[in-house]
Amino acid sequence: MMPLDFSTVQVRLDERFTENEQLLTGTKLRASRLAELDINRCERQLGLAFPREFRQALLLFDFGSLTFGPTSFCNTGDYLRQLLILNKAEEESLCQWWGEGERPGDKLLVATGDP
Repeated sequence: MMPLDFSTVQVRLDERFTENEQLLTGTKLRASRLAELDINRCERQLGLAFPREFRQALLLFDFGSLTFGPTSFCNTGDYLRQLLILNKAEEESLCQWWGEGERPGDKLLVATGDP
């Protein structure tokens, strides 16, 4: 099975949820307002480089208020801040999903879900 590209996902979400956007907020892929500089700053703070495809997705789409069913990317409007909170070992972090010590350098939590 071939994975869907982002533009196909965007069109399908629009077809399915445009009528109900008032009731089901966060179900559409909207245009990103991020700049390369914002992404570079977030990468520096996390101490890693995002994969090329992830960077492209961040520049194309706004993940700041995006939810697919039980999977939430962010609900505050500031997705890069959410990435920092989820992936840094600091007091403000919601959880340290990797356990004790430093976060594994090759792993990044990009969305959360309802267990």
